[in-house]
Amino acid sequence: MSTGSKNAVSTTLRVAIFIAIGTTFLPMSAIARGKVANDPAPQKELEPPHHDPQEAVATGCLYRRDKPGDFALTTRDAKLYYVESSTVDLAAHVRHTVTITGTFVPDKDTKDDPDKNHEVPTISATKLEMIRKTCH
Repeated sequence: MSTGSKNAVSTTLRVAIFIAIGTTFLPMSAIARGKVANDPAPQKELEPPHHDPQEAVATGCLYRRDKPGDFALTTRDAKLYYVESSTVDLAAHVRHTVTITGTFVPDKDTKDDPDKNHEVPTISATKLEMIRKTCH
């Protein structure tokens, strides 16, 4: 082989190596930078679901209070809620472990019910799910 043809082969070989390296490492560097041509726009972080600030969900033991139609729910962490409902049959679940879903009732005037401790929140139940037929 002549010197001229060696240089031509050498140059061709260098170009082929350069192309091979370029096509291997350039896409990898783009991936490392997070820029790939076919990727869609970056996803926005999911926002936590919006909950109505008045929504109430509590699980615990349902008890009947002193007055007929008055109920209370105590949770495992000793929270107390008064429970009322015009749509859920609370009496059928006295001394059951239940999950009550509803809305918090705004504080009522103490003249309406002087026996109630108005520091205890009242839930107006719209749904009741029985967890167990006992409280313990």
